[in-house]
Amino acid sequence: MIELNPSNKFFTWTNNQEHPILAKIDRIFVSGLWDAAFPLSSVKALDRFPSDHNPLVLDSGMNSCFGKKRFRFEKWWLEKESFYSIVEKAWGTPCTLSNCMDRWQFRVRTLRRMIRGWAANEVAVQNRDKVVLSKEFTRLESLAEIRELSSVERQELAYIEDKLEKIWSLDEIRVRQRSRDRNILEGDKNTTYLQAVANQRSRKKKIECLESPTGLVYDQKGMMRVAVDFYKNLFAKDPEPFFKLGQNFWEEEDKVSRNENELLIAPFSESEIKDAIFSCYAEGAAGPDGLSFLFYQKFWNLIKYDVVALFDDFHKGVLDLKRLNFCFGYFNS
Repeated sequence: MIELNPSNKFFTWTNNQEHPILAKIDRIFVSGLWDAAFPLSSVKALDRFPSDHNPLVLDSGMNSCFGKKRFRFEKWWLEKESFYSIVEKAWGTPCTLSNCMDRWQFRVRTLRRMIRGWAANEVAVQNRDKVVLSKEFTRLESLAEIRELSSVERQELAYIEDKLEKIWSLDEIRVRQRSRDRNILEGDKNTTYLQAVANQRSRKKKIECLESPTGLVYDQKGMMRVAVDFYKNLFAKDPEPFFKLGQNFWEEEDKVSRNENELLIAPFSESEIKDAIFSCYAEGAAGPDGLSFLFYQKFWNLIKYDVVALFDDFHKGVLDLKRLNFCFGYFNS
């Protein structure tokens, strides 16, 4: 039985004991279309007393709030020629800052700001074109059922099919990236499956509450405080240990040789940095700045001088790692 809660936010479902198979376990079934419409939906089991079954509360997720939307590099942007011009323009914006960290953050902030406006415009254009082209496609298909299309109409139909195919291809790339499914290749036309996987990932990442020393915390600000306090304590400086290794603990052959030590402390070379970046999975999770390895690999020739400068400062021990780790990329930055 499905019953709409008066709050219009929850759906409550309980098992019908006339069905012995369903009575063994409490569960909720939804269709793929419903899942696509409510990607942030979640289910919570309530206390079963005095019933033999747990009432299930289905939250559609419509009232979920996650604060600012973070910047994420989208692979489908690479399919647009205008995107390359945006990146080149952003990275080539004059910068008078001398510190390499200041220059890097200036370029990344400029890039995010330019991409934000460009991406919003591209998505709006794609959505508009999809609606217009779909209507025209339907009209021509209806005409083809009652009469033979003219050569001009056939050419228009082929043009519309090609345009729609390109738009659907971009949609597929977008949902595949969100799904993080490495087993599905692009072009396999599994958009519905990938969307379902992406929705499930979003639900798994959603944190309903955190346990604090005073009990469970459900509000977003409270959970942020609990998380920050936890990691402050976790990564706090430990007291000096009460034991130390003796001078003769390591055998001479186990120690680093002079040649090995010189190799370890040598400055990073450009080829060494490039090999490390290009050996990483390109479409993995983005870094704190919202840029994945795909961006670094695709635009290496453009950004390599700034990247190498960061490594040089790191080798010298003057790079402010705290600033590098906390340069989160929100869309309004």
